[in-house]
Amino acid sequence: MGKLNLEELVARATQSEADKFQVKMLTIDREGNTIQAMKKDIRTVSKTLDMETGTTEDRFQAEMKLIYDHCPILHEKQLQAVYSCAEPMDVVEKVFQSDMGLIGKAAEEILDMYGLAEKENSENPVDDVKN
Repeated sequence: MGKLNLEELVARATQSEADKFQVKMLTIDREGNTIQAMKKDIRTVSKTLDMETGTTEDRFQAEMKLIYDHCPILHEKQLQAVYSCAEPMDVVEKVFQSDMGLIGKAAEEILDMYGLAEKENSENPVDDVKN
């Protein structure tokens, strides 16, 4: 590890600004179709990570919120109407065809944008970050 000079810190800040626009493609079905997830402000993720995840249902809700918050297409009212969603966030489960494995993987991909990817041999990325 070295000592950074002003030029290197400025370059780092410029790169950090570019990182704010990071995008990942999330697989939504077994055929490999994808939707776009966009990196958000760190506070968006931290609020989701603060959710209680003591039960499987709690973890599932936290993963769905993470996906919903990061995928602008899921906010489209027309999409929510076509899928007959009672609540806006219900669209996540419908678009991912109720595949909890794909939902968990998508949540992990989003966390990876923040350097919080799931550790090997771990069961749930949201729980990993909380612990």
